[in-house]
Amino acid sequence: MPDFATTISGVHFNPRADLWDFQDGLDRVNLDFFQFKNQFSDSLIIALKAVLMHASQELAPRSLVELFKSTEKFSKSQPLTLRIEVIDETTLRRFWGDSSVYEGRKFVFKSMILRWVEHRYAGIEKSALQFLRKKKPRSRVVGESVLTWDPISGPLTDIEFKSFYESFVELYAKKQIQEQPFLMAWLVTSLGIRPRQVALLKAGDISKKDIGGTISYSLSIPRIKQKGQIPRDEMYEWPVLSEIGELLYAHGQKQKEKFAGLVKALDQSPLFSADRYAVPFVLQSESSREEIIGRDSNYYFSNDAGDLSYHMAVVSVIDVLREVFNQIDVSSERVGSEIVLNARRLRKTYGTRLAADNVPAPVLAAMLGHRDIKSSKPYIAATSRLQDRLDKTLAFELAPLAQAFRGEFLTAQDSASTGAIIRDLRVIPSGEQLGKCDKTGYCGYAAPVACYTCKKFRPWKDAPHELIFEFLWERRKSRSAEFEKDAHMTMLHDRTILAVAQVILECGGNVSS
Repeated sequence: MPDFATTISGVHFNPRADLWDFQDGLDRVNLDFFQFKNQFSDSLIIALKAVLMHASQELAPRSLVELFKSTEKFSKSQPLTLRIEVIDETTLRRFWGDSSVYEGRKFVFKSMILRWVEHRYAGIEKSALQFLRKKKPRSRVVGESVLTWDPISGPLTDIEFKSFYESFVELYAKKQIQEQPFLMAWLVTSLGIRPRQVALLKAGDISKKDIGGTISYSLSIPRIKQKGQIPRDEMYEWPVLSEIGELLYAHGQKQKEKFAGLVKALDQSPLFSADRYAVPFVLQSESSREEIIGRDSNYYFSNDAGDLSYHMAVVSVIDVLREVFNQIDVSSERVGSEIVLNARRLRKTYGTRLAADNVPAPVLAAMLGHRDIKSSKPYIAATSRLQDRLDKTLAFELAPLAQAFRGEFLTAQDSASTGAIIRDLRVIPSGEQLGKCDKTGYCGYAAPVACYTCKKFRPWKDAPHELIFEFLWERRKSRSAEFEKDAHMTMLHDRTILAVAQVILECGGNVSS
């Protein structure tokens, strides 16, 4: 085996070493072969290193790490006292029968054994190969979690998404979420991009245009998930809302200032960087080392980070997103507990919301960064009759779970309290009060529809909330007929309907179906 090897992206390492520890783009590769010393023979470890060395020249670093992790699982499934000279059918049966290892990991290991045999290294018995060739993964429905609206791993419903987004923006307004984490989470939520794409973004990717006094913003997004693809070798451009675009652009300018003198061109500054999470970057001079260490002791240096110097690692982006989502405490009307939030679910939600807006399949594929429209079909199929999911009976069943009503009830002692009186003469011509608003100053939302999901609303328990429910339900029915193919228009006030239903239930009332 050589003492020098190069990965597919050009990073050099020593394949003979018992510890492979290097940075490859946005990924940290840390493979500790020493853990196998007491269980695998020396010849088996050498062959394993050789197989993984070849894999490093053909696969992305994260795929290389997955192959190694599958070997770890194989090792842990064997008795500690067993000394393995060759991988045979017996050891594989033991591994395959280990219920603690999920199926996907087992088939990753199978792919490595097939690579092992392909390169003709010793250590694999013929019986092992015959055993593996009989193993087929269970058939999986493409986009199953989307098609079934899985409440844990599938897309958020319209009600769940509105609850999440309202809380997300509110936390940022209260400065409980800082600017950079907010922008990272916003990109994942509103553009459906993956954490790896967030990590790859540079300050120069956000552009600002002034055409006749009209300011517009757009973001160049790196395309990923193509085999053998070099990071940032292919980009696609997408418009960004002015309010967020202005914030993103200003953030990019600050990043350029932060990394002035440390990158060859200011546009090459990372759009997102962090004190606690930093990928090693190329050391450009001893003075730059001293300057950055003085400013941030959590940065560290390497000569192999290439064009992704100073960028956050993907795992660090995921950690930041997790911290943001963990602050958001909103309930799901489907499971009656806190909504599970992560980048993957929000990407699926983005796709289904686009499909609900009748975005054509080719455009939907482009907006999701897909090359093939086949990948976008589950989103369209999942939303085909989405607006028919809610009926009156279900609304009252879901209301206690959704917790869409966020205010507090007024009591007799509050009758003299200040606050704007909430009433609706369209629905209740007599002018009977529905409640009061604790908000001071101007409110631009339409009362009383917007009130029921607002923390400032304080309804009376004896008010005719049933009339508001009937009013909203009839509007929903008319929208369903008018906008038959537009699920979002039909579901526009579904969260409010659940909030009103919750108020009615807490008042001890009901509405017949």
